[in-house]
Amino acid sequence: MKIARNVLNALKKGTPVVALESTIISHGLSYPHNIEVAFECEKLIKNKGIVAATIGIIDGVPTIGLDEKEIEILAKSEHSGNIMKAAAKDISLCYAQKISAGTTVSATLFLADFAGIATFATGGIGGVHRDVNKTFDISSDLMALSKYSAIVVSAGCKSILDIPKTLEMLETLEVPIVGYKTDEFPVFYSRKSGHKLGFTTDNVSYIVDAFLFMQETSAKASLLVANPIPEEEELPYEEINFILEKALEQMTQKHISGKAVTPFLLEQLSILSEGKTVKANKALIYNNVQLATDIAINLEPNVKKIRKNFV
Repeated sequence: MKIARNVLNALKKGTPVVALESTIISHGLSYPHNIEVAFECEKLIKNKGIVAATIGIIDGVPTIGLDEKEIEILAKSEHSGNIMKAAAKDISLCYAQKISAGTTVSATLFLADFAGIATFATGGIGGVHRDVNKTFDISSDLMALSKYSAIVVSAGCKSILDIPKTLEMLETLEVPIVGYKTDEFPVFYSRKSGHKLGFTTDNVSYIVDAFLFMQETSAKASLLVANPIPEEEELPYEEINFILEKALEQMTQKHISGKAVTPFLLEQLSILSEGKTVKANKALIYNNVQLATDIAINLEPNVKKIRKNFV
């Protein structure tokens, strides 16, 4: 395990830290969009006077707080072709084989929780895939959200997924969800899915209070904050669904499966939308990072109470 010095110092002092995942760098966006997003996310956090911790695996070493060179290694993975997409279960195997990898929500959440980082911003979580009755493809992100503890800010789940089944799975796993300034579960590029949420707030302190209660009662799950993409940047759900159907047809024809599904579909959506989805993806992740930063700052007076390690 490697922890960047500035991150370690922040953890010891009680300075707020926001964790960032790295599959958006290695597999979610193409170069140079990915490196632009990685650096901008860190900049948004640092501009508020707190610490950004982009998490990834470099030569097998789980790293909390990637430096610029390490981010570039993951960002240019499409050219080298040797960067893995690692879930939480893959971390030990990457370590043993000295493999570099972008960390998914599940892996990032595991490492953030281990280090005592309480706030985590991502684009969208994984979930239940649309053809689950044939493939039983369910993202390990959902199980991780029920096992590891952080406030996870996302624009809902990715639009390529089966939304109702994903929400049912989250309910079964007892993962609490709160909508931020929305009463509907957002779907990545789109603000509304038609699926109502039981809890909503426009107050960051409400989110902090809920999470602190979870910590005080030793609840193991994360608190999922559903933060919709800014209205001016959203792509209507109907429009996304139309091009997604075409992308799914291509996926079936090419026999794409497993970990390759999400990167393939995101790439096809970008092509079929003439780049609109890439623009929306950037907007939603920046929006999530800004909210996560505000949450981390509000959590600061209590942050030492919930840090288990490196303190």
